Amino acid sequence: MKEFSLVNLTSHDIVVRSESGDDCIIPASGAVARIDMSHRKHALSKELPKIGFRVCETAYGEVTGLPPSREGVFYITSFPVMQAVASRGRRDVVSPDTTSPDVVKSPDGKIVAVRGFQIWAS
Repeated sequence: MKEFSLVNLTSHDIVVRSESGDDCIIPASGAVARIDMSHRKHALSKELPKIGFRVCETAYGEVTGLPPSREGVFYITSFPVMQAVASRGRRDVVSPDTTSPDVVKSPDGKIVAVRGFQIWAS
């Protein structure tokens, strides 16, 4: 198996729980990848009854803080960053799989560990 490394470009440590119940903590690197997002009112807002909410269209903009690709390195980012760069061809960026049904939650519903990572199918 090829060796690889994970670089956590989120603002917090990531806890990954294995099938055997062991936790692997991937510490935040100190650098954070971010994405600009623009929001504008969508035309659907005019068609909805006036009940006090709107529909916005969101578009991804520039990604900052993401290093260039390096052989054997995977970068952990937020889902929006991962989704945006995957659609632009990056396959070395993953995000914590917080949507999995087996994500580990505390009694009050907060995520305490994930079981793995996800990549956007582009």
